[in-house]
Amino acid sequence: MNKHSYRPDIDGLRAIAIGTVVLYHAFPTALPGGFIGVDVFFVISGFLISGIVFSEMEAYRFSFLRFYIRRICRIFPALALVLITTCAVGWLWLLPAEWLRLGQEIRGGAFFFANFVFLGQAGYFDQASIQKPLLHLWSLAIEEQFYLAWPVIVLLFYRSRFALGTLIWVALIASLALNLATVAGDPVKTFYMPTTRAWELLIGCLLAFRDVSSETATARLFAAIERVFSSNLRALSGLALIAVAATQFDSHQLFPGWRAIFPTVGAALLISAGPATLINRILLANPAAVFVGLISYPLYLWHWPLLSLATIYRGSLGTAETWTLVAAAVACATATYYLIERPIRFGTSLTKRSAAAVLATLCIVIGLTGQLISSDHFTSNAQRYGLDRIINAASEWSYPTDDLEALGWKGFVLRKYKSSNGPHSVLFFGDSNMEMYWPRVQFLASQDRLNRDSVYFFTYGGCPPMPDLTDVQHPYCAGFVDAAKAAIRDKDIKTVVLGAHWWGYLNSASPYRYKDQGASKPDGRTGAINALAAMAKEFTQEGRTVYAIMNIPLSGLMSPPSMIRRKLTSFEIVPSPIELTTQREGLSLTETLRAALEAAGVKIIDPIPSLCDRESCPTLTLAGDPIYRDAMHLRPTFVRSSASYIDQVLQ
Repeated sequence: MNKHSYRPDIDGLRAIAIGTVVLYHAFPTALPGGFIGVDVFFVISGFLISGIVFSEMEAYRFSFLRFYIRRICRIFPALALVLITTCAVGWLWLLPAEWLRLGQEIRGGAFFFANFVFLGQAGYFDQASIQKPLLHLWSLAIEEQFYLAWPVIVLLFYRSRFALGTLIWVALIASLALNLATVAGDPVKTFYMPTTRAWELLIGCLLAFRDVSSETATARLFAAIERVFSSNLRALSGLALIAVAATQFDSHQLFPGWRAIFPTVGAALLISAGPATLINRILLANPAAVFVGLISYPLYLWHWPLLSLATIYRGSLGTAETWTLVAAAVACATATYYLIERPIRFGTSLTKRSAAAVLATLCIVIGLTGQLISSDHFTSNAQRYGLDRIINAASEWSYPTDDLEALGWKGFVLRKYKSSNGPHSVLFFGDSNMEMYWPRVQFLASQDRLNRDSVYFFTYGGCPPMPDLTDVQHPYCAGFVDAAKAAIRDKDIKTVVLGAHWWGYLNSASPYRYKDQGASKPDGRTGAINALAAMAKEFTQEGRTVYAIMNIPLSGLMSPPSMIRRKLTSFEIVPSPIELTTQREGLSLTETLRAALEAAGVKIIDPIPSLCDRESCPTLTLAGDPIYRDAMHLRPTFVRSSASYIDQVLQ
């Protein structure tokens, strides 16, 4: 059998990959590690594409033009259709800021640098993943960036199998090492960069290289492994590795890192086992799995925009609605594959050349349209409905400002406002829920009501002011608490104000950990609260006055965009107060925090009586302006005029 003849079991492996991804996106808790399907795709892609390149070079038939025409005819038809559809629906349903972001995504998707677009968007106030209809195109971008360079490299080294084999091994090991070395320090960059993902594609390349290089050290190594581990054992082990990754990993853990080895090696073992093994022949090569594998690429493209846009439109999705959208994605993928992709991919040579030219031109036009959208030269439907008063609140943020002096401090930034109006200084210590109070400090200073020598802010978004409370997604928080304590003592701070999104760090879904225990669990939560109280007690015993600002009410309905109801072709403003009964878990945490901190001598400031009545919390002021900028931060305009509950620490 030809080493690179069609293998239905690989389409079955594609079915497993797309199945895990779709299930994870549709029901994240059902398959918490389903995102590893993308890593399986990377290995499959590296194997199949490299196999074609190697075979054609072996037969002296390789052509760059033919290679890229094939890539265009494979990738562009479904991609162009999905981009156009997403753009059209986005124009109807998205608010202006969302529309501008979609323009960036369309441009990145059409020109294959979506991974860099999403890397550039990453940050504390970044939108949730479900709010990004084309987020999934990051993986396609990495593949195409790889294939821009890979055929050229192979052509340069192919005549020396030793050199090519050495190059693959060195590049694979270097990329894997870079991935392992950087994932803890910068997990977002490691996730999106092609240099830290290339090793996954190169695993597939290595499998293909083994098939065309029987006399190389690589082939002998694989042969030795195959003598020890039978093909059935490799297939079973590969399936087990993928299953473990899909069920035991989750998005709160560092990834890719070492965890990505499980699905990639699992995929490699299944491919290397061959089509005749029991698992590959019965499970992977069965007609249902092969069908799903055949439509896996358009299904990957369709499923996420459907889920994302529907969530944006509806606010949230029920189980039945989600399954309906998954079924719709399968239907769209099937139609796309049979009516658009297959006729183009498997047409005559002349047809493919003409189609490639048209498709390449179309994607350039789509990308340029994305550029026009992202630069605000192509306005959305929403801008006709007078929503600015609500929408503008979501982009308002007033920290830091130019009147705050930035001082480098032990790897962090200590910001200082020099007042010289009082006997001593105060330091605000916390995360962005503390930063949001800076406009009130500015307001009091402008009214000559700031009775402090200096006001310091020692804050970092996502970093809790709690000893030993950590999260793998926030590695930059390491040393934050120790640096703050040193600043408090070095600057002789007399008043310390603690404030944070306490509910987010300590609720039942928190990804944070106190030492070796999850803060979402009673023991971890209690340990974290006790550590906070112990730190506060240290400050009070040193003669400092310590305040703690409790949580503001939290709800997605507080966010200005949530006050806008999206109709099929129009919008209306429908704000509604938030019932306090929806805040039960948070209010319970506040009482637990209050008791522990008051016992340590801390003075408690609770914003809720100022922001809510006995039953509910308004989302708009009496003048009709939003109170919040998003679900968990007050709007600077509101803080400036109305957050008087913090004045006691400044006067």
